[in-house]
Amino acid sequence: MGVEEALRRATAYADAGADATFIQSLDATGNEVLTFARRWKRRTPIFIAPTRIASVSKDQFFEAGISHFIFANHGLRAAHGAMDRVFGILSKAQSSIEVDKEITKVMEVANLVGAKKVQDLEVLLGMGSEKGK
Repeated sequence: MGVEEALRRATAYADAGADATFIQSLDATGNEVLTFARRWKRRTPIFIAPTRIASVSKDQFFEAGISHFIFANHGLRAAHGAMDRVFGILSKAQSSIEVDKEITKVMEVANLVGAKKVQDLEVLLGMGSEKGK
């Protein structure tokens, strides 16, 4: 609905006590978002999810007054690409060794999720065995 309507709505939300403003646009050039940010004059912090405006740099956003970025689906899209590539290899491979260099080691995942702490807690609470340590 354009920059004017976005400014009108954001003003209403800020006047009602909003702590921040989230702005989005279908304009792939980023001009609407940048124009909004410049005209908003930092009344509240501005959050964006720059999925559609990937060619605009962080410096350009910062200069316009945008303070926070939410890369809402980039991790998911990266994971999808990696999974697609790995399962494509596995579908033709004789063993999983062909992808071992491309994937995270099991122990790294266990460390990331704190598996050792859970095992230690289970032992402490009498729910696990010392052998699991």
